[in-house]
Amino acid sequence: MRGLDDSWDPALYDAFGSTEDASVVRREQNELVRILDAEPGERVLDLGCGTGHITAQIAACGATVTGIDRSPAMVAAARRHHPELTFRVADGQDFVLDEPVHAVFSYCALQWMNRDPAAVIRNVFRALLPGGRFVAELRGKGNAQAVTDALEGALGAYVPDPGSRNPWFYPTLGEYACLVEQLGFTVWSADWDQVEVPLPGGKQGLRCWLLTYAHAYLVGLCDAERDAVIGQVESQLRADHYQDDRWVIELHPLRVFAHKAS
Repeated sequence: MRGLDDSWDPALYDAFGSTEDASVVRREQNELVRILDAEPGERVLDLGCGTGHITAQIAACGATVTGIDRSPAMVAAARRHHPELTFRVADGQDFVLDEPVHAVFSYCALQWMNRDPAAVIRNVFRALLPGGRFVAELRGKGNAQAVTDALEGALGAYVPDPGSRNPWFYPTLGEYACLVEQLGFTVWSADWDQVEVPLPGGKQGLRCWLLTYAHAYLVGLCDAERDAVIGQVESQLRADHYQDDRWVIELHPLRVFAHKAS
């Protein structure tokens, strides 16, 4: 479930997350699928499925899974990768399912649904059967803050009000857990962490991260302006965030496991 434009590049997205250096993120994915604990015969919605690889992990548990994502490019890539599975273009802020599901799963997608986060949770609640569960990980307050600050500072020379381009919703743990409960769920568990994540790609790692995940900031810039902004961000962060020939950024994963009453 991505930004308002469809500037996602599925090939870059897959390539950036497919190397051994990305093992921290890959372990998080596998762990969240384990927490979901999907069973054969269950219906599961993967909300913000991207290119469908985690959807396939859930399906391997025997569940019937539908993946939805706002980006047509990502959904097209998911269908190419996993033609045996069902994927739809839909926005988490206003989606409707044909039939309710036993579980809604979302990995690292909810932070992109910044127009109306409460509507997302209402839709999830409505999509679930009584007794259903909501298992999600998003990014929390302060996520990659040094990168965001440097990027908005560099953009100031090219666009007015760079902060208005911020595509993310980064709540605190308390804010999100309260929102989930206010909209009808019982939160069984919630946690927040702070992890230093080495980026794949060596010297190009931060550039690839910006092009993959922060592209909403760069829309409308010519190639020279984009390269100048990225170069300034790299220069500002190099001393503290470039170690042993790779970039390292601080991520704040926030997990919630919630239940809809029977």
